[in-house]
Amino acid sequence: MNILVIGDACIDEYRYGVITRVNPESAAPLMSYDDSEERLGMALNVAQNLKSLGADVTLSTSEDMSRKIRYINRRTGEQLLRVDIDVEAVPYEFSYDYDEYDAIVISDYNKGYVTEETVKVLRKEFSGPIYMDTKKTNLGDFPGIYFKINEREELACTSMTETVVVTYGALGCSYKGHLYPVKAVDVVDVCGAGDVFLAAMVVKHLETDDMGVALDFANEKAALSCQSLGTVCVS
Repeated sequence: MNILVIGDACIDEYRYGVITRVNPESAAPLMSYDDSEERLGMALNVAQNLKSLGADVTLSTSEDMSRKIRYINRRTGEQLLRVDIDVEAVPYEFSYDYDEYDAIVISDYNKGYVTEETVKVLRKEFSGPIYMDTKKTNLGDFPGIYFKINEREELACTSMTETVVVTYGALGCSYKGHLYPVKAVDVVDVCGAGDVFLAAMVVKHLETDDMGVALDFANEKAALSCQSLGTVCVS
């Protein structure tokens, strides 16, 4: 399957250290810095998980990427602090032959790369399925798109459409009034789990044309990703 991914991207940076005492200057913990690593986030994470699940992927994203810096206690794996350095992206430019693709996946974190007009034009020009993870609240303005949102985003929505998947963390997800539970796992880190869920849902839905099967598969892969620290690729 050939998939076009469009969306905001970021670099996830993890800074590790050990908490030895309370900062004498405030009530905050004092971390002795150890080392750091970088991983791909947002649309980049969606794209790499689609690839690891067997899809051919073309990625369109902004050259200027946001950065999320997480400070991690090496001893416990606990995230102490996250610092976001957001970059306002230049909007997506329409430059692809959409007939080459089996599906379009939109990873919209409201950083400016995906506008409302972008989504409407893509739906008009592309006849295949479009899947979208979004922070936008007016989903009813975009009929004919499969949306993936979480519980907090659902509460913020001002309008809905029929084809919306809502994820509820440890409870699983729902679609068209039906709950799809997930097997309980020991959660280490939920970072990037939504991206994994989206990628797995898309691949299995395109393979089977059965959303129920796709959501069970997506639950399984997202739960697997939560058992590791940071963003991961599932297979």
